[in-house]
Amino acid sequence: MNTRWGHKIGTSIIVGLVSSIPLSVASAKPKNSDQFSHNAIFLEAFGPGILYSINYDYRFARDLSVRVGYSSWDVPFDLGFFSANLKFRGFPVEVNYLPGNGPSHLDLGIGFEPDFSRSGAAILDPSSQTTGSGVLGIATIGYRFQQRHGLFFQVGLTPLFNFNRLAPYAGISIGAAF
Repeated sequence: MNTRWGHKIGTSIIVGLVSSIPLSVASAKPKNSDQFSHNAIFLEAFGPGILYSINYDYRFARDLSVRVGYSSWDVPFDLGFFSANLKFRGFPVEVNYLPGNGPSHLDLGIGFEPDFSRSGAAILDPSSQTTGSGVLGIATIGYRFQQRHGLFFQVGLTPLFNFNRLAPYAGISIGAAF
């Protein structure tokens, strides 16, 4: 897939998902709406972004939120006779169930991540590389601390999966709730 088309498709997916939140849900005020923040922005190490991701989380009910994120990285490796390069661009999208009261919650999430990646490994032939795109399944089982207006912290297991494979993984996040 052409990299330029991959960028356009990924950007379109993010814009479509964020803009598709129904206005009635976004404007509805749940009971006790003053007990939690609706918005959070956070940086996640590892997790669905594999190395990192930048995320926005919108809490549309006391115990439900939707997360959208972005990750893009490039890791080169060169020994002279052997070189490798891995490029990744992903857009994690996840719905989270957050049971509990106060700032501490169990975090249970399920979602997907369109990814656009390119890898190349060559022994004396730098022209051999592969380009691909696909969709990964993502999940979260963890702990979330989200103050009303202030600290956002999250840690948990974040397995990645597709139809053929399950890869155990973990992530840790820090950011701000507002």
